[in-house]
Amino acid sequence: MSESNIVESKSNTFFIKSRGIPKGCQHCLSGTKAVLFLNGICQNPKHCCWYCPISEKRKNKKLTYANEIQISSKEQLLDELNKIKAKGMSITGGDPLFEPNFENTLEFIKFVKTKKGKKFHVHLYTNGLNF
Repeated sequence: MSESNIVESKSNTFFIKSRGIPKGCQHCLSGTKAVLFLNGICQNPKHCCWYCPISEKRKNKKLTYANEIQISSKEQLLDELNKIKAKGMSITGGDPLFEPNFENTLEFIKFVKTKKGKKFHVHLYTNGLNF
């Protein structure tokens, strides 16, 4: 097995040299990535609670944000994506793959892909407990 060559970019992002900077990171570094905070609902695993980054204002609440702007519709998300000329979006929150959130996550992804096209980059953050 060969040793991985981890490199630091000029903007302090670390990546595996042979793969380059991940697409989501590229969009973030260039200011063309939006963040969809789906809601603050997750499984509340005991091993996560000591470092959970979700504020008390959002934790366990059904509040949705696009780039820190509270939204109540997919159209409001699309407006924000268009305003910042987004080329990609990350989905975060409590956990987008947690069963109560899963259908909503899929609906947002389908909506965005329909409106912005197949090349619009979408990635999400999960605690992985549903795998």
